[in-house]
Amino acid sequence: MALTPVYFTSPIGYEFAPGDARRLARGACPGKVRAREVSAPPRSMIMARKGSLEAERRAIAKDRDALAAREAKLRDNEQKASIELMRKSPLGKAPFERVEAFFAALGKLGLDEAEKRLSAS
Repeated sequence: MALTPVYFTSPIGYEFAPGDARRLARGACPGKVRAREVSAPPRSMIMARKGSLEAERRAIAKDRDALAAREAKLRDNEQKASIELMRKSPLGKAPFERVEAFFAALGKLGLDEAEKRLSAS
């Protein structure tokens, strides 16, 4: 049977070490437990952390901008690929009036309905 670690705390500002908790769990005398004081980090450490947080925010904003640029480039490439597919398809070889009428009908039906009807035939 494994013992789960138990952590005890004493008055504010003190904390028992995990080894002390194991000793207490085994029935050691609580009067002999050595507590260690927990203190706040120094002000210089807090200021250094604040600076690193600002640097992290700037890095994230830079990555976000780079990602937005990549997404815009991808949309442009997809649009160019769509145009190239259109040119190679029968629609690219058809007269403009027929292509215009086809897209008007497609707009009325909706893309899902047109796909369903085309796949059924």
